[in-house]
Amino acid sequence: MSLITYKNANLPFLCTQAQADMLDRLAALNKGGIGSVKGYRPDGAKFVGGAAPKWDLQIITRFDTSKLYARKIKALESITFAECATDIAKHDALSKMTSGDCLALFNTRRDGAIASMKATLEGDRSGAHREAHDRNYIHIAEGVKVNLVSEKVDGVQKPVLTNGLPTLASILLPYLELKKTVVEPAEYKTVKSGAPVLMTNIIESKMNSRSVGYKMLSLKADNFDALNVGKQSIVADDLKNVDVSMSKSKLVALLEACGFTGDALALMEALEGDKA
Repeated sequence: MSLITYKNANLPFLCTQAQADMLDRLAALNKGGIGSVKGYRPDGAKFVGGAAPKWDLQIITRFDTSKLYARKIKALESITFAECATDIAKHDALSKMTSGDCLALFNTRRDGAIASMKATLEGDRSGAHREAHDRNYIHIAEGVKVNLVSEKVDGVQKPVLTNGLPTLASILLPYLELKKTVVEPAEYKTVKSGAPVLMTNIIESKMNSRSVGYKMLSLKADNFDALNVGKQSIVADDLKNVDVSMSKSKLVALLEACGFTGDALALMEALEGDKA
């Protein structure tokens, strides 16, 4: 597989030409664009038997993260221990704690989440979680980033370097979910979590009822059918690094850039008809 050095980011890294082209197209998307994803399959690791579900999504991409975090902080600050009591009672690891210890854990997890978001908004990149993120992810544009091929070295996840450069593992597109249609269902694995994680999950569920939780698409050549945002139509084949004629969606993008707008697909199909 032939790799090139991608330089349109805050740090250079290795990727295929097809991945580089995809990144440039995603970085050019309108901010706050509403679109859809067809046939998306998330990582199967969280599902029984490793069988990932298949979803169709309606989404908002390239949103303002700082505004979203500010809203989340307000939501967190408004959550009380009392409104979490019913959910706490459902978990033995929490319900068996004394009320004082449970309240202390609630305050610790909620206040910790608030402090972490405030630190992010203030540009503070200290802390193990943010430092790990900065090592293993690279920012392309607001709302577009990549994660890198990595491995654990002495218990620390670090990028694998080739001639001094990391290599792209997948393209990440944060999104706000408007609607999810389950095309093929799958069963989530049952995870036995400790009291701190359970408390955090309860707090996040209350936060998401007041705000909007953002999620992440991890785009690869084999885990989605099509992404449509604004005037861009991107298909999984666009991520396949093959030396053949230009893909249909890339050709449509090129024609639209030349001013053909909504007639681009019709023009291309007419040209294909002439070939026939």
